[in-house]
Amino acid sequence: MSAVLHRWLHFLRSPKGHPYLIYFFFLSLTAGTSFALFSDYIYKEAANPDLDTYLGLSHFDFDQSPIRRYRVIVPFLAAGLHALLHPILNLIQPQHFPGPDFSMGFCFLIINNLIMAGAFLMIYELGKSLGMQSRFALLSVLFIITCRWTLYVCGLPLVDSLYFFILTATLYAITTQNLRWTYAVMLLGPWAKESFTFIAPLIFFFGPIPKLKQIPIWILSGALIFAFRYGYDQWAQLPVEESLQRDVAHLGFIGDSLHRLFSFHGVYEIASIVGLGGMSFLLLLHPAIRQQWKSGVQTFQWIYLLIILWHALLSTDLARMLYLMMPVLALWMGQLAQLGYSFREK
Repeated sequence: MSAVLHRWLHFLRSPKGHPYLIYFFFLSLTAGTSFALFSDYIYKEAANPDLDTYLGLSHFDFDQSPIRRYRVIVPFLAAGLHALLHPILNLIQPQHFPGPDFSMGFCFLIINNLIMAGAFLMIYELGKSLGMQSRFALLSVLFIITCRWTLYVCGLPLVDSLYFFILTATLYAITTQNLRWTYAVMLLGPWAKESFTFIAPLIFFFGPIPKLKQIPIWILSGALIFAFRYGYDQWAQLPVEESLQRDVAHLGFIGDSLHRLFSFHGVYEIASIVGLGGMSFLLLLHPAIRQQWKSGVQTFQWIYLLIILWHALLSTDLARMLYLMMPVLALWMGQLAQLGYSFREK
């Protein structure tokens, strides 16, 4: 046993082991705080109907919202973990828990934290690939971890973690021109959320795979998800066209979302996403810093932000969707902090 532990510690000290150390560091930062939210959150279906949908899917109750019922990966992972851990979780369940299902909710907590830690590691590596020093790449991740929505994504029975990971992997694949991650997001993206459709053009025009070679992959990806959706509806005896009608109905939310966005409440929601780290954008008032920062900003990053804005306008939960901008915004804040620090030393 001691020999195995010695080899493991030796591996962690080696360059190959550094990503694992960083991964567990990010995991440790979110696990405790998200558990605090998980154990104290007031679980009201009227306030957040998503919770009821995903808990229902984890219990294989497929008669759910026609918008959310196809997002099965995280609920099924939580269900698999629950099958292994439920005897232990039933023993440690507190006497008073505000939610409907402690043991299944705890499994969602574990799965979401593991996925988000992977996304944070990717953002850290992405920052380094953009020329950021390790400490400022780490700072970029901390800007996201300290965002209030990170606790919600990690601590509640939601599936946003997988979509956040897919979006981060998309940015990583385009920035580093990584073929493996490009194939992965093309095939897995539609399973994370239907709105990945808006991200697909970003991969098509900026990804490392030639456009003509992408076409059969997109056809395969679309065929797989549509076959699953059709089979799901047939097996559950649900109307096939209902989900499409509900998706189109989201266009009606744009007016209300725009009103909220350009109100005091909208300003507060945006400020609550970037937090105090948003003050780093004040460094753009310095002409030299602004010029150097602009030279490092890539076109697809701006397009990504516009896509997420469109996605948020179609949603009833504006701030939670705008949170998906954070992979780009946090990297920009980290880059500005590094530029500001370097100019201070001159």
